[in-house]
Amino acid sequence: MQKLLIFGLGEDFSSFFSVRFPFGYFNIVSCTDFDSRFRSEAKLAGGSFCTAENALKLEYDKILICDRKNYNNIYKRLVNEYGIAENKILTADEISGFMIDKNAKYKSFSYSFGKKNPDKTFFVIRPLYSMPLFSMVKRCIGLCAWAEKNNYIPVADMYGYKNIYKKDDENAWENYFRPLSENISMKEVCESKNVIFHSDYLFENPDFRAAEQDFMKSGRWKDIIRLNTDMQIMTDDAAKRLFSGKGKVLAMVCRGTNAMKPEENAVVVPEPEKLAGLAKVMMNEWDYEYVYLVTEDETIWSVFSNILKDKVLFTERMRYSGMTRPEIIESDREYDGYLKGVESILDVMLAIRCDSLLCYSSDTERIVRMYKKNWNHCAVIDTGKYSDEEKTAVKSGITPILWGGNNDVKSKAEIMKEYGIEYVYADESYSGDTLCGLPVLRKAESVRMLKNPSAIICSDEADKIAEASETLDSLGVRRDLLSFYTEGKVSTGMLKSLKMLRYTDLKGNQVSIVPHTSDKIEIVFAGYDNIIDIGSCSVMTALKINANGSNGSVHIGNNNSFVNIRIDIADGDVTISNSCMFSFGITLFQSDMHPIFDALTRKRINKAKNIFIGNHVWVGKGVNLLGGASIGSGSICGANAVTSSAFPSNVIIAGSPASVVRRNVMWAKDVLRDGSFDDFSECRDQEALKYLDI
Repeated sequence: MQKLLIFGLGEDFSSFFSVRFPFGYFNIVSCTDFDSRFRSEAKLAGGSFCTAENALKLEYDKILICDRKNYNNIYKRLVNEYGIAENKILTADEISGFMIDKNAKYKSFSYSFGKKNPDKTFFVIRPLYSMPLFSMVKRCIGLCAWAEKNNYIPVADMYGYKNIYKKDDENAWENYFRPLSENISMKEVCESKNVIFHSDYLFENPDFRAAEQDFMKSGRWKDIIRLNTDMQIMTDDAAKRLFSGKGKVLAMVCRGTNAMKPEENAVVVPEPEKLAGLAKVMMNEWDYEYVYLVTEDETIWSVFSNILKDKVLFTERMRYSGMTRPEIIESDREYDGYLKGVESILDVMLAIRCDSLLCYSSDTERIVRMYKKNWNHCAVIDTGKYSDEEKTAVKSGITPILWGGNNDVKSKAEIMKEYGIEYVYADESYSGDTLCGLPVLRKAESVRMLKNPSAIICSDEADKIAEASETLDSLGVRRDLLSFYTEGKVSTGMLKSLKMLRYTDLKGNQVSIVPHTSDKIEIVFAGYDNIIDIGSCSVMTALKINANGSNGSVHIGNNNSFVNIRIDIADGDVTISNSCMFSFGITLFQSDMHPIFDALTRKRINKAKNIFIGNHVWVGKGVNLLGGASIGSGSICGANAVTSSAFPSNVIIAGSPASVVRRNVMWAKDVLRDGSFDDFSECRDQEALKYLDI
């Protein structure tokens, strides 16, 4: 081993020695710093502290500067004041592979640790301290490809570098796998003449990526990454114990929930009950009696056991609750790190012995599919990513289904995923297990197993819509059409069925409703960034809102009633306050929809104006309110009135153009067939008193 003097115990020193220092290659003779305040840090490196002057008098081969912040100052003093040769100075970047100098980020570093093997060049593949075992496997695959390309001899070093899997003074890699290069030990490498360390930025090198992809595609990596004899026997025994006599088995891979504090843009981890429900549905769909569960999460395991009983198979392993990184959590088990590696290997190696795979995106899922390509069924479910915006439908307690999926609706299915669609019921032309990351169903019985299913029919053909509707009626499943999402046509009925009280389309148009908003409202968006806000209301026949332009808005308050009304907006606002009553054949046109110009100036003279209707206003049949109209609270618009003017509260207007025909009035929603109501006090509806302004 080379004798190493550690210099610079300040910034980054502790993290460097905890994670990235290759202890197996160097003998640390001492630790020092020009600033003696850091002397206590020396124990992290396993060396004693002495002053810089005394340390430089010791016998050493190299000086390693660990303080990145003060590297230049330390380097200059060593060279200029103490006459240290430049080739005797190493940097923490070179040793760790974590390069600050982006110009050198693809660089590899050659070292000589002895005189052995002068005709061989070893390429060291190192772990990070808390790196999961199969992340190390993936790292080895890519770097073995690079070694092959450059005629290096690859070695997996879990001996010289700290890692959680070591149980003794040994190379932890070989506790699980055969050596990457036969008949080469890490102790021999640590005494060899030609040893190469790589930069971590090598993984970004396009040439590296090309070599890795070729290596993966050819399958050559399987000849190098192989279980050792003990692990192979352990895997065979576990498979025999779990799967013998079970017939076909479905593997379900679920990483830990870590949903207690989800990270931005991390893959959404479904609730355990939803995962178990998915497993149960797909077991029925694919005719499987047993599911093999891969998870380190205690809650997921418990829920599966409660729901699937003896139909769920699993290994006896350490499981955790609410841990984002369980591999770094220490337990009091003897050889805990080693056992964590055994558990990870059994999880993966038993999963690839199953017949079909069901999972969502995770590192374990990718490893399982890397080891095995051919499955009877393979469904990797796209659960989306965490973001600041909640997807209301996902948490609504219902299960939305895209009904009649096929290759022609892939782009539409992507839109549907934005709003929480969880399954696709495929038509006879589609044969895949997933469609755009959504699990595919083909059995009506599977649909019955879902919690509160709600179907969206993705066909424009009348006969197919009728056929789907008949099937859904027989299943008792609510339905709507895909045009809700693809044609800018929104119905409040569908929003409510999906429990989506807030909806935003891909053009930035927004709809907000409340639980008591009528189901009979249809909104059509032609432009961008419009806002529709509707409170509690009743609609006898229809309320249709056309947003023909952009940046317009419709605000409808609470306790309003409509028979049949149409509202058109362009780039302005329509406001209907509270407790209003609208008859039939009513239109609110906030814009003329076509431009009118002054013939002399050529300037437009009919720019859109807002419409405002106050509280407790009665609008009679056939009324047409145009841009600029403003009706005060408590007023009445007589039948067929047309206006673009402003009127005060508590008046009756009538005519075309409308004018005030009576002032100081108030009205009630009571129906005259129920009484004569000669005095206001006889009315049950006393709402007018709230808004009286005379």
